[in-house]
Amino acid sequence: MIWLGTECNVSMFVDDTEVDVIDVCVNNPCGTNASCTQQDGSFRCSCVTGYIWNGSVCTVIDVCVNNPCGPNASCTQQDGSFRCSCVTGYTWNGSVCTDVNECQSGSHDCHSSASCFNSPGSFQCVCKAGHTGDGRNCSVIDVCVNNPCGPNASCTQQDGSFRCSCVTGYTWNGSVCTVIDVCVNNPCGTNASCTQQDGSFRCSCVTGYTWNGSVCTVIDVCVNNPCGPNASCTQQDGSFRCSCVTGYTWNGSGCTDVNECQSGSHDCHSSASCFNSPGSFQCVCKAGHTGDGRNCTGCFCPPEIIPGTANQPALSGNPCPCVSGFIMSNNFPSLYLNSADMYWFFNMAQLSNSTRQYKGMRFRVESLSVESQDDYISFGCGTDPDRHERFTITQKHLNVTNFHLSNCTGAWVHFHSGPNVPNTRFKIYYEMVPSLCHNLSCDVNAVCSTDRSGYLACTCKPGWRISGTRCYGKAVPAHPLITTQVNVYTGQFLFGF
Repeated sequence: MIWLGTECNVSMFVDDTEVDVIDVCVNNPCGTNASCTQQDGSFRCSCVTGYIWNGSVCTVIDVCVNNPCGPNASCTQQDGSFRCSCVTGYTWNGSVCTDVNECQSGSHDCHSSASCFNSPGSFQCVCKAGHTGDGRNCSVIDVCVNNPCGPNASCTQQDGSFRCSCVTGYTWNGSVCTVIDVCVNNPCGTNASCTQQDGSFRCSCVTGYTWNGSVCTVIDVCVNNPCGPNASCTQQDGSFRCSCVTGYTWNGSGCTDVNECQSGSHDCHSSASCFNSPGSFQCVCKAGHTGDGRNCTGCFCPPEIIPGTANQPALSGNPCPCVSGFIMSNNFPSLYLNSADMYWFFNMAQLSNSTRQYKGMRFRVESLSVESQDDYISFGCGTDPDRHERFTITQKHLNVTNFHLSNCTGAWVHFHSGPNVPNTRFKIYYEMVPSLCHNLSCDVNAVCSTDRSGYLACTCKPGWRISGTRCYGKAVPAHPLITTQVNVYTGQFLFGF
C-alpha cells in the first residue's frame, strides 16, 4: 500500500474471474479522533469536531491559542471547545469580561469615613477629608496639614473634612487636579493651531493667514499687486501667481513687452511694415500699397502719358510698375480742352516674369458722361492707335462698360474730345491679366480672339469648317465657330481697390 496523505492506493487481489477490493478502513488507518471512508479503492480521513488533520493524524484544535475570551479573561480547553474565566474584579456578561464596580455594588470594605473609588478589576478606599487611615480604617485628623488635595490644588478644612480647589487651568477629576486640555476642540478655529500654555492656550495661524483677534483670516498678498505693472495677481494657497496681460511675458521678476515684430508673432501682411508698441504692435502698408496693414493691396498709379498731350507733362522713366490702376478725365471732374487727344500706353511685356506672363487687359468704364458727338474713347493692342484700334466708345455706346483685350504685349487707351467745349467725364479701371484665352478650350484648328462686343470666342481658322465644337478639313469656306462665348467680367467688375 502506498501512503498519499489522506488517501491510499491499495493492491487488489486478482483471480481468474474477478477483482476483490480490499476494505482499507477495516482497521481505521486514520487513527484516533478520525473516521475512515472507503473511496475509489483508497480512503479519506475526516477528523471529529474539535480536531484537525495535520497530514498524518488528527490533533486537537487549540481554540485558546488566540484567547477568544477577550481581555481580563482566561481560556480553558475543554472537550474540543473552551471555557472562559474572568480574573478577580471582573464578571462574565455572556460575551466578555466586564469590570465589577465594587463601590457601586457595595461589595467593598471601605470605612464609613472613607470614599470608595472604583478601578479596573479592583477598587480603592480613601479616607475622607479630615480623616486619616488606610481607607478601611479612618480616624479624624487635620486633613489639610499635608494638603491631601495634591499638586495644583488647595485644601480647605470643612466640618472635620476638607474641600479641594484646583488652581486656574486645572480641574478636579475626583481625586486630583488635572490640567484642562483647552486645545482638545481647537478653540482657535480653522487654519490655526492651538498650543497649551499655563492653563490657557495660544493660537498660531498657518502660513498665508493672520490672526484678527478671534479667527485666522487669509493674508491678501495681492492687495499691493506684487507682480508689478502689466500683470495680474491671483491668490493661490496662501501665496500668489502672476499673469501677464496680452502683449507681455514674465521674465522671472516682472512682465516685459513682447516685441511681436522681432519675434515674428505678428500678423502683418507681407507688403506691410511692423512697428512694435508697448504690449502690442502696429501694421502699416508699405509705400505704394493700401490697406489696414493686415491686408494690403498693390499700388495704384496711372500709365505713362505721351508728352505734350492735353497740356500734361510726360512721366519720366519707365511706365508705372503696377498691374492694376485707373485712368480718369483730366483733373476729374473738370473739363477737357477742345479737340484734344490723350493717350495712355501699357507695357505688359515689361511687367511679365518667368511665373506670370501678361497677355491681356481688362477695362471697365465708369462715370462716362459726354455731350459732344465727336467725343470718344478707343482701346487696342500694340503701340499704334491708328493701326490697331479694337474698340471705341462714343455717345452711342454709353451702356457698354466692360472691355477685354487678349494676346497683347502692349495696349493703349485713346481719348479724343470734339471741337465744341465738352463736359466729358470718365473713369477707366484697368488690370493686366494672363492670357484670357486660357479660360477657353479652343479646338487645335481654332484661334481665341475678342469679338466687337468685347467677348472672347473660339473661331475656326480660314478654310476650316464647323462641326459641333470642332474644326474639320478645308472642304468648305471657313465659318466663325463660337464654341464658347464668355463675358469674363460682367456687372459690377472690381479690381480690389
